[in-house]
Amino acid sequence: QPVSGLRVISPETAREILADFKGGRLDYFVSGYGTGGTVTGVGRVLRKERPETKIILSEPASAALLGSGQAQPRGADNAPASGHPAWAAHPIQGWTPDFIPLVLQESIDKSYYDEVIPIAGAEGVKWAKALAGLGIDPAQLSGQSGRA
Repeated sequence: QPVSGLRVISPETAREILADFKGGRLDYFVSGYGTGGTVTGVGRVLRKERPETKIILSEPASAALLGSGQAQPRGADNAPASGHPAWAAHPIQGWTPDFIPLVLQESIDKSYYDEVIPIAGAEGVKWAKALAGLGIDPAQLSGQSGRA
């Protein structure tokens, strides 16, 4: 995701979240990470303005890039030199690519999240269908539409 995407996501999505919880508790922000734009943008703001909020990421159990603790191999230009060694195919498109994007690397390096929870593919599909059955578009919850 281009850095310009972070400039949009960070103030817009994070400010919407902060406005929704103004005067109230915001205990957790839970997200997948995809390219890392949403979690990095929101993480930047929440760490400054609501440091008590726990930021929880989920990732496919079969593609536990963050949970593996293995660094992303990078070339001289910081682009991924190869796919991440912990990646394997998983059934939720857009949940995580086969590498750690540089945007997401900022969240890792600056501790913008508190915990990573691995989710089995079948469980992820089950909940995506349950949300869709309630009229909630899971893509809107994932940041794929530019919103968290």
